[in-house]
Amino acid sequence: ALLRLEAVDLCTIFGNALDNAIESCEKIADTKQREITLRVCRIQGFLAVCIENPYVQTPRIEGGRLLSTKRDQENHGYGLQGIREAVRRYGGEMDTEMERGFFTLTLLLPLEDEE
Repeated sequence: ALLRLEAVDLCTIFGNALDNAIESCEKIADTKQREITLRVCRIQGFLAVCIENPYVQTPRIEGGRLLSTKRDQENHGYGLQGIREAVRRYGGEMDTEMERGFFTLTLLLPLEDEE
């Protein structure tokens, strides 16, 4: 199901999502709590991608947009925006959730008929 995505979009989606998750985990002092969960599966005509990671610094939201935690705000903070744009090119949706110290990124992309 991932083969229908352009290589640049695969890199945008997984590169940015995993880079964000790794960066968040690096800030956790207890290395045993540094865990990233990545799930990719087909669900009722959709390709579902879910990436979950813990965080210690609650992400800030401004104008409905998650802000980068990096000091250089001007040149960072575009990863999730890039993911959202890539997912929308395929008619998909992106959702983020922060609950109980875990950040979850969920992507749903409609699958083409596979006859």
